[in-house]
Amino acid sequence: MAQCVLPHELSGRPNPVDYFIGRKVSGWLDELGLEHVAGEGHTAVFNGGSGWATYWAMTARERAARLLQSGHVTQEMLAQLENRFRDPHCGPA
Repeated sequence: MAQCVLPHELSGRPNPVDYFIGRKVSGWLDELGLEHVAGEGHTAVFNGGSGWATYWAMTARERAARLLQSGHVTQEMLAQLENRFRDPHCGPA
């Protein structure tokens, strides 16, 4: 099965998202004196052709102009992403 990676640039935001903020929160809460702090995380795992893949393909198309303008994504990258999101054999590694 092919690995399909969603580029972080897909957010289209000028400042990147801090995907590791969850690892920092417990330290901040500890510094404030809170005790018994715990956390939990989730991630979506999907194959091409699924509802999630369709959603992300639509998001990429919607943000294509902004992504291309950022210089972090090329038209070729967007085309590859679209193809992977349609391929039912493309899924998590």
